[in-house]
Amino acid sequence: MTATRTGDFMDWISVRRGFGPETDPGLGPRRRRQAYSEPGEGVTGASRYASRSGVAPGLALPLHARACPCGSEAFFLPARLAPPGDRLGLGASAMPDRPRGSGTFRRVRRIVRRSNGKHDCAPPARVVRLQAARRGDRLARVTEGGRYAMTGHSSRVTRIRLEHFTGFDALDLRPSSGINVLVGANGTGKTHLMKVAYAACDATKPIGGRFADKLTRLFMPAEGRIGRLVQRRQGVFQTLAEVRLGNRAISASFYSRTKSPESATVRRPSGPDLEVRSVYIPVKEMLANAPGFRSLYAERSIHFEEIYRDVLDRAYLPPLLGAPDVRRRRILEKLERVLKGKVELKNEEFFLARTCGRSGLECTLLAEGLRKFGLLWLLVRNGTLLEGSVLFWDEPETNLNPKLFGPVVEILLELQRLGVQIFIATHDYAILKQLDLQATGGDEIAYHALHHDDGTGALVCNTTDSYLGIEPNMIAEAFTEMYDLEIRRSLGESR
Repeated sequence: MTATRTGDFMDWISVRRGFGPETDPGLGPRRRRQAYSEPGEGVTGASRYASRSGVAPGLALPLHARACPCGSEAFFLPARLAPPGDRLGLGASAMPDRPRGSGTFRRVRRIVRRSNGKHDCAPPARVVRLQAARRGDRLARVTEGGRYAMTGHSSRVTRIRLEHFTGFDALDLRPSSGINVLVGANGTGKTHLMKVAYAACDATKPIGGRFADKLTRLFMPAEGRIGRLVQRRQGVFQTLAEVRLGNRAISASFYSRTKSPESATVRRPSGPDLEVRSVYIPVKEMLANAPGFRSLYAERSIHFEEIYRDVLDRAYLPPLLGAPDVRRRRILEKLERVLKGKVELKNEEFFLARTCGRSGLECTLLAEGLRKFGLLWLLVRNGTLLEGSVLFWDEPETNLNPKLFGPVVEILLELQRLGVQIFIATHDYAILKQLDLQATGGDEIAYHALHHDDGTGALVCNTTDSYLGIEPNMIAEAFTEMYDLEIRRSLGESR
């Protein structure tokens, strides 16, 4: 559930289930008539009631959610707080026991209504007390079965710390909450960094498994021996991989002699459940290979990194209920203009349905570069890429004509503005320049240049928020060398 505010508003979001217009004990008759609109008038009624209740100007209330196990449509409307049920504090910092000040706190009721007007949610009433830390935070959502999971700024990757992990001696990376661009020569650990962060995010899922197990399935060391991920260096016997999600850390530590990931020491954050929506898009596109792949992966021992199954799991998710909001609709429309159509699913096979009326084109016959846009379209439509989620994309320029780099960067910037944290690894000058040229003052972009230290040979990382500040910038250096060569050639000079 989202609370989007202007200024420094802090919201109290109260979630109640099982009430209808005639049974809600927190509202009088007049308030019930205002809060519960007739079928088909939920959004309009909510807007009227919000303005009538004195909610601060600019306070945007979330009007749709899929939080109720009975499948009802949910609306958030401001109202008086009903007699509290169980309370679960999910705020990261201390919360006062009652509202204070004039207009500083607002309380919001979750009202559930089916399209037929019936209110038949079975679970008992429950109040969830939350504190919003800053503008745009996504605070919490109710998953099936009544579990509460924290998302949003608390779920962003805020730190990646590695000690003697694969090629790294010691690395302490503090990513941006927006777009993180990893650059560097081959073999400088860009993909490894993203895999570690993705493994931590995925391990927060209820069925995600342990962090060490996920690392093993992503890196696939020989014979499944996780100890082979320890840096190959004389005198090094132990490694640590730690990822901070908000202010909470998940880590794995093990020795070079460790065989099974079950023997690794894994630490997970305590407190309320933390579930991070994330997706990793590998270099190899998978939509064309989708039919039957997940069944094969589940039943047979095949030598594929688990990211390929994971990305298909996300792609096959059905779309969210209800119409997309304005920002998601804008992103979908931009993708549809590039694709000249929409992606459809028939019997586990993906097709591109052309807007010009021609029959659908199966992905096996579609250019691989366009399949990347099709995958993004699916992930935005089904809610995988929403505010509070994390996208990892390895070399987005692969198999793309440079003419399409502009639309790719435009989509990445739009996703970042939507609240998606993004990690990309690239070797392409045009991708970097498009980011530099298209970014506006409000966009958050960090460039992380990975390279071997000239003195020690250790992998180090220099971070800057400016394209001109990238040091070393081997991509720009390569293009400068070509430009110099062209000038010398035009002047008739020999090499």
